[in-house]
Amino acid sequence: MSTKLDITNSINTIDDGGLNTALEVRTTLNTLKDNAYGSVINDTQATTNILTADNATNRQYNINIVKQGRKVLLIGFLKNNTASMISGEVFLTINAGEYTQDSNVITFYAKKQFGGSNVRCSLGANTLTLIDTIGANETIFFETTYFTQN
Repeated sequence: MSTKLDITNSINTIDDGGLNTALEVRTTLNTLKDNAYGSVINDTQATTNILTADNATNRQYNINIVKQGRKVLLIGFLKNNTASMISGEVFLTINAGEYTQDSNVITFYAKKQFGGSNVRCSLGANTLTLIDTIGANETIFFETTYFTQN
């Protein structure tokens, strides 16, 4: 995936008024294509490519991440692996630069595995925080979108 600066730099490598090689043109076009059609990245507490779990021994997650331009889609689950309920805590942190969230804070709902009320979550300052409670050994499922800085 590319940032706006990466795309600009790729375009600027095209020689004005010169003979550009097919490789130079393909490289620039591939940069644009990859940005328009983002690949799905699967991130878990075992892989931690883009996200990291706070209190990782007690948190499990499996999230698919797709970035297109500045828009990022997160879809997956969070699991509380403790014997106690958690609420109001940071669950995940976004740690990869090109996925850094813009300054907007968003609130979204996650579905509990065994029904009941939805769980409110907040995504702001590159942290996903639980607003409501997740019970002991409970899993929640969610889908949310946010925008990056670049």
